[in-house]
Parts: sequence; structure tokens; C-alpha cells
Amino acid sequence: MILNDPCHKCRRLRQKRAISSLSAFEEAWLQEHWLACPECAADEAADLQVRAVLRASASNIDASHDFDEKLLRRVRLDRGARTLAYWSPAFVGAALAGIAALALIQVLAFRPDPKPAVLEGREARRVELPVIPDSGFTIHR
Repeated sequence: MILNDPCHKCRRLRQKRAISSLSAFEEAWLQEHWLACPECAADEAADLQVRAVLRASASNIDASHDFDEKLLRRVRLDRGARTLAYWSPAFVGAALAGIAALALIQVLAFRPDPKPAVLEGREARRVELPVIPDSGFTIHR
């Protein structure tokens, strides 16, 4: 059964220790278990080695003197790009709505006058057009 497995309890206590501190009783239990179980002791030794490598690599980082300014500038640029990308569909929609409103205003404001046009002193006349003689040329399809 997994609840009675001391190796399972050891793994659970090691995970708890990574997040918070253990009680003196739990620490003593771990020490006793590592003396009795070489597999769990090897796992703990590997974890200690990994943590030591991570600490050593983290302490060797030298940031440039203007690192914080560059980081803040990049964060501001990313934040600005995200807000523009977020609002760009709204800008396009507003522009299209504005164009549609202007087109509607143009149609409503500049309607043709329904009154007939009055030609003062002019009237339509019939004019005789000259007749073009038939040349006999036909197009066959």
C-alpha cells in the first residue's frame, strides 16, 4: 500500500521541504530513512548536487549597468504592442462605421430634386439626321 511506503513518505517530505520548512521530527525521520534506504539517499544527493550547480550558475551572472533600463524599455514596448494589437480591430471597425456614416449623409443630403426641370425658352425639337447609304458590307457569324 502506498500510504505505508516509507520511500513515498520520503518523496512527499522532500517536496514539502522544497516549498516550506519541516519540523524537527520530520527532519529526523528523513535522516533515519536515508541511512536505511540507499536509493532515497542517492536521490537526495543528486538533488543537492543540482541545487549546488544552480546556485553556482546563478551567482556568476553579471548584468550590464543599464540592464534595468533596457528591461523596462522592452516591457513598455511589449505592453504597447499588446494594447495596439488588442484595440486594432476596434479602430478598423470605427473607421468602417465612419465611412458608412459619411456615405449615408452624402446620400441623404444630396438627393436629386424630385421636381421636373424647367427649360426656360427652350423646347425639344426634332432634327433630321442624314441617311448613310448602305455599303453592302455584312458581318457573318
